[in-house]
Amino acid sequence: MIIGVTGGIGSGKTYFCHLIEIAGFPIFYTDMESKKLLNSDPLIKAQIIDLFGASAYTEDVLDSKHIAQQVFSDDNLRTKLNNIVHPAIKKLFDLWLTEHKSSPIVLLESAILFESGFDNFMDKIIVITAPLETRIKRVIKRDNCEEKDVLSKIKSQMSDEIKINKANFVIQNGEHDDLNKQIFDLLGKIMFQK
Repeated sequence: MIIGVTGGIGSGKTYFCHLIEIAGFPIFYTDMESKKLLNSDPLIKAQIIDLFGASAYTEDVLDSKHIAQQVFSDDNLRTKLNNIVHPAIKKLFDLWLTEHKSSPIVLLESAILFESGFDNFMDKIIVITAPLETRIKRVIKRDNCEEKDVLSKIKSQMSDEIKINKANFVIQNGEHDDLNKQIFDLLGKIMFQK
């Protein structure tokens, strides 16, 4: 069974996935794999340089802040970037799946699961949510940024309400929520539904 895990910035989806990994289930982290591809694949690097210019890379490493600033305000540019990255990630994920075919459950973590169309390849979808204030605090602490920057990122993402309506399972990950119990219950439901 292939399960997609998503949630807005600061919801704690990566932390949730680390706990699932500890429980013994393999996780494909799309963001991490994207960064690897963007820095190592010569064809992708060439396409990125064609799209953003030579300043896209600094000392052979993608200048992700520079790219983010450009795609954040330009939907056309974001679409072009996604058209380079998403098919490459899908190919990588398919290879990863063959390596993990003995596992009864595998998970794919993606902040943009629905926006990328990866939800179409999932058997089930989990959405991680947390109160807005908690999310803001987490991101400020993690990224050492200002509240206005976090809010603009949150506004640029698909709303939790839309994600929840598309999900099979919702995990509440606020400061006082019992994440371990929710994971235990969730795994029981998933195994039972198989």
